[in-house]
Amino acid sequence: MFPEPHTWSLVINDPFDGEFNMALDEAYLGFVPRPLLRIYRFAEPMLSIGYFQKWKEIIQDEPFVRRYTGGGAVYHGKDCIYALVIPKDHHLVHLSAQESYYSIHKALDSGMRRLGFKTEFYEDEKKYDGSFCFLKPVKYDLMWGSKKIAGAAQRRNRQGLLHQGSIVIPEEISFEDIAVAIVEGFEETFKVDFHKEDIDPSVWTRAIELEERKYKSIEWNYMR
Repeated sequence: MFPEPHTWSLVINDPFDGEFNMALDEAYLGFVPRPLLRIYRFAEPMLSIGYFQKWKEIIQDEPFVRRYTGGGAVYHGKDCIYALVIPKDHHLVHLSAQESYYSIHKALDSGMRRLGFKTEFYEDEKKYDGSFCFLKPVKYDLMWGSKKIAGAAQRRNRQGLLHQGSIVIPEEISFEDIAVAIVEGFEETFKVDFHKEDIDPSVWTRAIELEERKYKSIEWNYMR
């Protein structure tokens, strides 16, 4: 086995609509030869719901898209969203879900502290009922005081690992500032450098196909 690369890919793009953002994250899975971090926003406010959620659990008049990953519903529009895509041979794929979740959130914690926010890991084993991600912290979510500030969900398949997360942006912090802090947190935690890239044309084409065939379809979004 070749040593794992110390350079990861970084994509920070302009806002897209929710369906295309979800399609793009899935399109990258199985394509990347090395870990890729994508940091992004939704062009318009929208809910994303977890793969296993029932659509009737959410507010009926809110536009929504079903994610490829699990977890609870998340309001997007003023948050900072990121996707970490890990190829199948990387060591993070072979960790348990909880272990990889902790490692990734450790990088977020490092980034938030660079901005002056003393975040902490949620360590309680207690699980809350409810449909919305930020109202029910789980172990290793990031807390800022009594509020959950970062949560995520994962999906593994034969191609690798997709970790999708959302970070609440405090009012005094810009999207650009938090994006820089996230990158620095990942660099420090995983001892890697980032190479900034544009979206690969093959990934773009695949994402357009997934957007139309899956993420805009009634069959996908109302499957449960």
